Amino acid sequence: MQLYSDELGLTRSTWRNQHGRTASQHLSTARDIASLFIALNRDFPDYYNLFRRKFEDAGMRQVKNSASQLLIAIPGITGAKYGYTRAAGFNAVVSVKRRGREIVVVVFGARSTASLVVRVERLTDFGFKKIK
Repeated sequence: MQLYSDELGLTRSTWRNQHGRTASQHLSTARDIASLFIALNRDFPDYYNLFRRKFEDAGMRQVKNSASQLLIAIPGITGAKYGYTRAAGFNAVVSVKRRGREIVVVVFGARSTASLVVRVERLTDFGFKKIK
């Protein structure tokens, strides 16, 4: 992960594991996470569609995507990654496309999924107003 991170110029991130769980000196910034999400779409387009599915067939049953609340609440999402750790709180990165424009929004430190969705909605609306 660190090699790919270096190739992308993610100079403010230090990865200590691949899954993102809390580890000493494991950290990143909103800018680096946004850049990583953009690169994921660019470099692995065949897999990027996984980040916009609300449900997935797991064989025995349909499994709900952890980011489904974001995908349902915010119009135009082309990809969303949701997570939680004690150190970072509830967090997400989303890519949203509206009227031919696309932005990436990153939120760290929300106290709940509901507050995370509200923050992402507000930042998305703010972002699209700023790029008019």
